[in-house]
Amino acid sequence: MKVPVQALCALLEDEKEALLGGKYDQLEGFANAKQRAVQSLQGQGLPQTTLEILQRGLAQNAALLGSAAQGFQDARHMLTRLRDGQDTQMYDRCGTSKTMRRVENQLERKA
Repeated sequence: MKVPVQALCALLEDEKEALLGGKYDQLEGFANAKQRAVQSLQGQGLPQTTLEILQRGLAQNAALLGSAAQGFQDARHMLTRLRDGQDTQMYDRCGTSKTMRRVENQLERKA
């Protein structure tokens, strides 16, 4: 069995990989596991350096979570602009800028 500090460090690294890999469906499980791990560490009188390492890992993952949330908000905003008929600049995976326009669905009726 892993020492609780090592388990939390490994958990933070796994969460970071999930965030960077876009595996957002795993985040709820990580949140619950982190909560349990932190609770198991309470009252252990950890050294300051260990606390700083854990704090740094938690802060990095919190920043990644914030960036992911901002990305979802930005995507929702872009889709709203497209739905409203506004041209929107987007970038593909290679970083190439493209103008997106709303495509009107036209249904042709035949008698």
